[in-house]
Amino acid sequence: SNGDFSLYFAADKDPVGMRLLTHRAPGEKDGYFMLVGNPTGNPADEEIEKDIVFVLDISGSMRGEKIEQARAAVEYCLDHLNPGDRFNILAFGSDVTAFADKLVGNTPAELKRAKVFVEDLIPKGRTNISGALAKGLMSAGTPGRPNIMIFLTDGTPTCGELDPKKILEKL
Repeated sequence: SNGDFSLYFAADKDPVGMRLLTHRAPGEKDGYFMLVGNPTGNPADEEIEKDIVFVLDISGSMRGEKIEQARAAVEYCLDHLNPGDRFNILAFGSDVTAFADKLVGNTPAELKRAKVFVEDLIPKGRTNISGALAKGLMSAGTPGRPNIMIFLTDGTPTCGELDPKKILEKL
């Protein structure tokens, strides 16, 4: 009611349902994008066991609502893991801290321990994206299983390697 309303939708039979929406204001150098993936799945499909590493920014800029949103996102993902999935959580500010030394199984005890780990995280320090990415990549699981890294951050690097191009070159 305060302005134009736009509704975008697409109907198809694609099993992934991937959509990309972009916007750049006229005359502006930068813009925004939103990538939406909506796997439709099939109840008869076999579950694929995955190895997932959650990498959570706990730098000082994450205080307040941001850390609460990130905690809720990680908890939601933990609650929706499949029985054969394995996971780990890395928290980073200036330094990178791991929940576990290696990927752990999706068991009630590990989930409980992981949720306590996430809840006890205190935002502090700077944003060491390069260190977090490096440690996350070293946490890769077993060959033949999908390896997924979910990276939650609010900003750009403020310590460690700062140049995004150099960060990518190190990967």
